[in-house]
Amino acid sequence: MNSLLIHGVYDLPTFQTLSQIGIAQFGFDMRGRSRNFIPFKDLNFLLSRLIVPRAFLIFEDDKKETIFSFLNILKDAPIKLILEFRDNQDAQFYQSIDHDFVWMYRPGSDWKKILSCEKLVGIILPYQWREHYQDMSLLWETIEKRNLEVFIHAENLEEAISIPHAQDIKLSIDLTLEVEKGFRDVDQDLLKKSPLWSNYHENFTRQ
Repeated sequence: MNSLLIHGVYDLPTFQTLSQIGIAQFGFDMRGRSRNFIPFKDLNFLLSRLIVPRAFLIFEDDKKETIFSFLNILKDAPIKLILEFRDNQDAQFYQSIDHDFVWMYRPGSDWKKILSCEKLVGIILPYQWREHYQDMSLLWETIEKRNLEVFIHAENLEEAISIPHAQDIKLSIDLTLEVEKGFRDVDQDLLKKSPLWSNYHENFTRQ
């Protein structure tokens, strides 16, 4: 299931469960205050076990120095690292990082300038805001012209299940409290039994 991108894995058991299901793309949370923050030693270990040679690193309202520090620490990572910004910084901020990144769309943002950033390689479109962007012809023209990778984003597994599946849609999903049985303790059986995995597989099998 290479068209699924799962965000928020912070431990080996969860990584193994998702890998066994068939998930190959992961986004790791670098936000210090996030419940899904992943310590460096765990991140470094999981990066070495990825099948797809790229991973996404989530940042939000972080200082440039913080981002540069992480990039420097991970400079010898065996895979390509793509920054994932979930904030609404000025386009110049993203440009100054000078590293490939994807950006999560927000209503009211200066998306025209952000989508013109040279290092932008993709855009994440939250499903909850689809009414804001689905009829924005200039947005879609820019995406097509720049050949940007597009992900439809679900805030959790429940929302992901409600999103109609299509062969050309890439889905981005956050792991949340819904799969935990305690603080930072994922219920692996519950995660494994989510109907999303079987529904997704069946939809693609029929196509």
